[in-house]
Amino acid sequence: MESGRYKDLGLQQRLAAFLAVEEIDEAGGVLGKEVELIIRNTSGSCRTRPSTVL
Repeated sequence: MESGRYKDLGLQQRLAAFLAVEEIDEAGGVLGKEVELIIRNTSGSCRTRPSTVL
């Protein structure tokens, strides 16, 4: 769940990161290995959890 003042920017950055990882992997990855995107909860609250982890 996205929250806070900059939640819309965070969503845009997340989507851009997914796109970048996809493009990098399609081009052969980094040193021949696929890139893995990991998204973590940085809000500091244990009540919220990351919505997506790859």
